Amino acid sequence: MKKTLQFIFALMVTTTLCAQSVGDTFASGDLNYEVTNLTPYEVKLTGTSGTEAMITVPASVTNGADSYSVVTVNNAAFIDNANLTHITLPSTVKTLKNGAFRNCDNLVTTDYSSVLLTESNSLSRNASFTGLSIDLSSATEIQGYTFWESYIAEVDISSAVIIHDNAFRRTSLTYIKIPETVTSIGTVAFSDTNIAAVEVYWIDSGSLPTVAADAFSGLSVTLYVPTGTASIYENADVWQDFTIVEGEIPVNLGVTFTDGDYNYVITGTDTATLTGINNPTETLHLIPGSATYSGDPYTVTAIADKAFYKNESVTAVSLPPSIKTIGNEVFFQCYNLATINTENIEFIGSNAFRESVIITLDLSEVKNIASNGLGRMAKLTGILDLPKIETLGPYAFVGPDAADGTHITGLNLGGSLTEVDTNTFYRLRDLSLLTVGTDAPPTLAAGATVFDLNTTPSSGLVGDISFEVPTPTGVSNFSMVDGWSQFTNISDNASLSSETIDAKSLGFAIYPNPATESISIKNAQSLNAKIEVSDLNGRILINKNINNNLSTINISSLNAGLYLFKITTQDSEFVKRVVKQ
Repeated sequence: MKKTLQFIFALMVTTTLCAQSVGDTFASGDLNYEVTNLTPYEVKLTGTSGTEAMITVPASVTNGADSYSVVTVNNAAFIDNANLTHITLPSTVKTLKNGAFRNCDNLVTTDYSSVLLTESNSLSRNASFTGLSIDLSSATEIQGYTFWESYIAEVDISSAVIIHDNAFRRTSLTYIKIPETVTSIGTVAFSDTNIAAVEVYWIDSGSLPTVAADAFSGLSVTLYVPTGTASIYENADVWQDFTIVEGEIPVNLGVTFTDGDYNYVITGTDTATLTGINNPTETLHLIPGSATYSGDPYTVTAIADKAFYKNESVTAVSLPPSIKTIGNEVFFQCYNLATINTENIEFIGSNAFRESVIITLDLSEVKNIASNGLGRMAKLTGILDLPKIETLGPYAFVGPDAADGTHITGLNLGGSLTEVDTNTFYRLRDLSLLTVGTDAPPTLAAGATVFDLNTTPSSGLVGDISFEVPTPTGVSNFSMVDGWSQFTNISDNASLSSETIDAKSLGFAIYPNPATESISIKNAQSLNAKIEVSDLNGRILINKNINNNLSTINISSLNAGLYLFKITTQDSEFVKRVVKQ
């Protein structure tokens, strides 16, 4: 009897010593695990101690007498792993935790079809993901920044339910198919991509998902909807802003091809985006308005991210009227780019022209400027007119580091401006005039101010800027809003009213601006017009009547400063601000 009791006691001690607890860790081969559940037995993969390029994760792993299912890849399990090229996940793995495969620059695995949840940054900043098609066909929840700066070309999200903020931001997606299982799409979920086509499947208004107003911010999208449902989407928030077509995304969508000196990707039934160049030493680029693939013509509507990235040969670019979008970093560090025509551009991506030497830009059609879109352009000078601008991203006009590095002296922002992000006008040291054509203060990003006074050269900078809005009501409105109230020199200017007819619509062009000797006025319709030039005190200094196609106003006798050019025709009048140097 005594020996029996001793045996039972010894067995109990051995069992206790061998049993695992939640949180216990162990290794199997080069792979490391942590116990997460005992009912049933489950573990998460926490990393590797090896340097293998190709890793196959088992569906189950044994430790002692117990077998555990591998269900999760843990936080930062393979972060910064430059050795990893292929990872084979078993069907048991359902979750990729925060940063699981972040910065795995050589990873080219595309199959994550078992995964139900991707947490923040789980597949972000993977350099070798560029151009790949990713299978997330079982994922129901895709959290923020999952693919941040992993420039994937395609993704299957056919089971998705929740798409979080920033989920696919900063990727190279050209199209996306959103299943009818989706119930919500978060803020800027698809922004800063090349998406030109979206296919959806909801057939009644009651089943439409909740979509953040800026989920597709900055994109020009064709929306493909089920036959007979166009009216549903035409009356729905966000979707109504797209070009709506009944039917499916074209078969060739996403196909890449080369025509002449340029590479393209097909973005619609008859549209394409320029993605790169084949003659990197060419100095002058004449971008064609159409490209041909398999005998079919495609209108070129955009330039994709990084198409001319760090090209130091290019000095001038001529764009066709069909191109409306300049993607992210398209002309980033093109140190010798001095000339480009942008009169038809509507969207400017982040860092699009950063550190180029462009002197002047026609921004008359621009609606959106993303982060640093016109940032650090040391040679950009004078007054910028943006009559149709709607949103301005963070640091949209940020000046270079050098104290004398930027010479933007004025910004005329139209009445459609609704959103301004953090430090939009940061480091514009020469800015003396800011006009906004609305009495309703545009929304500032949470916690944002239009200037960061702590890091500008002078805390008095904002007080030196003449800030004009249409009416006294506008002066009061802006003065009472945090951020905008930083401007202490606010006044009303009736000519900024949204009812004022834009010069371009009447066929007038006034150039150059700034000027030293003379101003040319192009009068395309040869209208009878009266020109009055006045200073900021309202004193009329020059009077002239014109009725010909091109006239010249001599301003050589005027002192350096800002002047108002008032042009009056039989039916309308408008005012343009000109800098005399």
